[in-house]
Amino acid sequence: MSSHHNEIIQKDSSYGEAEIFPGTQGYAAAAKDLIPRYNAIPFASKYRTALHLLPQKPGLVLDVGAGTGADAAWFAARGHEVVAVEPTAAFRAAGKRLHSHLLIKWIDDGLPQLSTVVASGKRFDTLLLTAVWMHLDQGQRWSAMQTVAGLLCPAGILLMALRHGPVPIGRVMYEVSAKETIALANSAGLQLLLNTRTKSAQDMNHALAIEWTQLVFTPRAMIKKEWRGNSGCWPSAKTSPRPCGKMSSCSAGQKKPVPETALPLPPHR
Repeated sequence: MSSHHNEIIQKDSSYGEAEIFPGTQGYAAAAKDLIPRYNAIPFASKYRTALHLLPQKPGLVLDVGAGTGADAAWFAARGHEVVAVEPTAAFRAAGKRLHSHLLIKWIDDGLPQLSTVVASGKRFDTLLLTAVWMHLDQGQRWSAMQTVAGLLCPAGILLMALRHGPVPIGRVMYEVSAKETIALANSAGLQLLLNTRTKSAQDMNHALAIEWTQLVFTPRAMIKKEWRGNSGCWPSAKTSPRPCGKMSSCSAGQKKPVPETALPLPPHR
C-alpha cells in the first residue's frame, strides 16, 4: 500500500453499482460471494479483544454497515434492540432472511450523515462501526465522527474496526489509521478505552495479510474510576442503572452540547 496515496481505488467495468452512500461501490456485485463469508465469522472471534467492554444488560444498539446482520443477531439474541443500518440492498435482504428477529430493525442509511437515524432522535448504548471507516475520505471521516458521537448515550460505547490491507477490485477505500481516528474521536468529545490490532479472522483475508484495528470509545464526561464497561447511563443516587436506549432520547444525564465555536474546523480535502 503506497504511503503517498491516501485514496486507494481498484476499478473494474463489470461493477455497475450506482453510488448512493460513500464506499458502496462493488458490494452489490460481490454480494453472492460475500454473504456466506460475513456469516461464517463467530462474533466472539471477531471482537474477542473488546468483549469485556460490551454491555451486559439489554439496551439500544446501532449497527452501522450491518452487512448481513450477523453482529445485529448476536446482540438481539441477548435482548438488545438493534437498528441495523445497511446501504446495500442485497445485504439487507440477506439479513432479513438469515437473521429474522423482532428486535432488529433494518434501515437504508449511511455515513457520514446517517440522516434517517439522526432524524429518529434516538440515542444508543452501543454503536458498532465495523469495516466502514475506510470507505470515507478525510472530510467525510471528520463529519461522520461528529455524527456518531452525537448518537451515543452519556455512558455509551462506540466500537470501531478499521481495515488495513490490499483493496479488492471494484471497491473504494482510503488509508485510515488509529492515530487519526483517535484524534477525531477526541475532537468529538470521546475518550479512548481500547486500541488493539489483530490479524483478520477470515482465512482468505489472513492470507492477504489483512489486519484490523479495534478501537473502543466512550463520552469523555463518563470516564470515572468506578466505570467497568457496563451498559446504561450513570444513575443518580436514588436510581439504579438502566440502559439509555430505553429512555426518551437518553435525556437522563445527557451531556450539554458542545458549542460550535469549541469544535475544531474540519480538515481541508
